[in-house]
Formats: sequence, C-alpha cells, structure tokens
Amino acid sequence: MKSKVLLVMTVVIMAVMFAGCYNDGRGTYYPDSTEMVKNLRDKGYEVTVEEVEEGRHLDAQKGDEFIEFYWMKDETYCDKLTDDLKERHEKIDKLSSTTKSPDFGNIIFCSTKKAMDASGIQIIEVNTGA
Repeated sequence: MKSKVLLVMTVVIMAVMFAGCYNDGRGTYYPDSTEMVKNLRDKGYEVTVEEVEEGRHLDAQKGDEFIEFYWMKDETYCDKLTDDLKERHEKIDKLSSTTKSPDFGNIIFCSTKKAMDASGIQIIEVNTGA
C-alpha cells in the first residue's frame, strides 16, 4: 500500500515539475506575424509589418520598449542581419537567430524583455549546468 501511495505522489510531483518547465505546454513558441501584431497592438505598441526582399519584417515600439522580428525566406542573410541589429540597438535584452527550424523556419529578432513578453514569444531555455 505504501508503495502505491509513494508511486502516485512521485507521478504527481513529476507532473507539476514538467508543467512548470513548459508553462503552457508548448515549449518554445514564436507567434506568426498576424498573432504577434495583434498581441503587440493589444498592449499599446505601434506596429509596422513590411515585406522585404529577404522575407517579412515586424517593427514595434512603445516608448523605450521595442521588438524587431524577421521571418526570413532562407538563412543567407541571417548572420549579417543579426550583426546589423546589434549595431542598431543599444538596449537589447534578447537577441536570437534561428535557422532551418522545422517549426519556425529562419527567424531573427532583437527585443526588450517587456516587448518580447507582449509579443507572445515564449522561450524555454534549458540549463545544462555547463
């Protein structure tokens, strides 16, 4: 009987731990441009989206808070664009470049923490202890 109770308690504890690690269960999540525009406008950001040769570019501002996000057609310009974003912005809380992702394709963004949260981006980082 004790072993069954212990097993049930272990399963419950593990379920709570996993739920906490994955917030809403999606893991890392980047909204598409339509969802991101809605999220940011709902939080009072001025948002522009434009089609550029390399893909789609979103720029949102609210006071000192900002996010620039690119959905790239391919990875050709990702490194250069990442360097350009570093030069263009002084206050960056998050700068990320992901290429060839089966879920998100080629994306690059830089942002303040508040703008990233407002956009709906959810990044689960795994600490490997290294």
